[in-house]
Amino acid sequence: MALNKDVLGVALYTAAKDFNDKEPPEDVEANRLAYWKVIADEIIKHIKIGQVNVTVATTGTAAAQTGTGVGTIS
Repeated sequence: MALNKDVLGVALYTAAKDFNDKEPPEDVEANRLAYWKVIADEIIKHIKIGQVNVTVATTGTAAAQTGTGVGTIS
């Protein structure tokens, strides 16, 4: 799956909604930090599942070759 703002937007919306539907802890700063950790986790997950398209070129003793490749971020 390619990186997609709509998919990421829904994931962030859902994560924020799920977080906000819970009873907040008394510590406001801890709550803010926990919220942003949830958001950061969703962004990282989206990047890790994203497909990356690259152009590759190889050289060596044979004639140079060019083409495309597909990989994932780990």
